[in-house]
Amino acid sequence: MPKCGKGQIWFHDPVNRCVPKNKPFISKIKVKHEPDTTPDLSWLETEYDEDEHEIIKSVRYDQKAIKKYGWGKVKKWMDSDKERLESYGNSWEMMGIIAEAEIYIPHKGYQPPSWQIQKITSGGLWGIETDSDKSYIKSVEEGQIDELKDNLKALGISEREFQKALREGIERD
Repeated sequence: MPKCGKGQIWFHDPVNRCVPKNKPFISKIKVKHEPDTTPDLSWLETEYDEDEHEIIKSVRYDQKAIKKYGWGKVKKWMDSDKERLESYGNSWEMMGIIAEAEIYIPHKGYQPPSWQIQKITSGGLWGIETDSDKSYIKSVEEGQIDELKDNLKALGISEREFQKALREGIERD
């Protein structure tokens, strides 16, 4: 067992490192991709009158789009949206991305130290297409990790402790 500094103790499982004796610490950080069970796909739905070249109901398109781009181009986009909607659940789905930290909170006065385990999360971002560009998904993950860091800071977890947990690696679901 390595020797720990002042105010620290060796914590074997799950972190295998010296941890603050009387302060909370992070045992792991995880980024989770979870199914969006109630996605809003209304942006892919459009009702139109093909004979009149008129949009009846749409979140994305309106008569201004037809005037600007022409019926043919807008109709092509609407048909593409319809195909995309029909492929939902087969070739793609919607998901949420959440960052989660497992933290150990010390119960003061117990010998040996006793800990309460809590999971703290970012708010999560939902409505992400599972076939999105990998760089976009990575940027959302990074944003959720930053949000998690802010939440942990508000609970008294230091920047140093957060960076230590990041160096130990992020689990990905």
